[in-house]
Amino acid sequence: MSQSKNRAENEDKIRKQTQHPHEHITSLEEFAEEYEAEQPSQNKPQS
Repeated sequence: MSQSKNRAENEDKIRKQTQHPHEHITSLEEFAEEYEAEQPSQNKPQS
């Protein structure tokens, strides 16, 4: 195996091993609560 091919495969292996896992997937209710907390003025109905 040539040195450049070996280096490329090693870089690919390192890149795959260091990927960050996905964050915790929240339920729809939790997501709605977080969204409302971030933007309270836009989500309130106007009377």
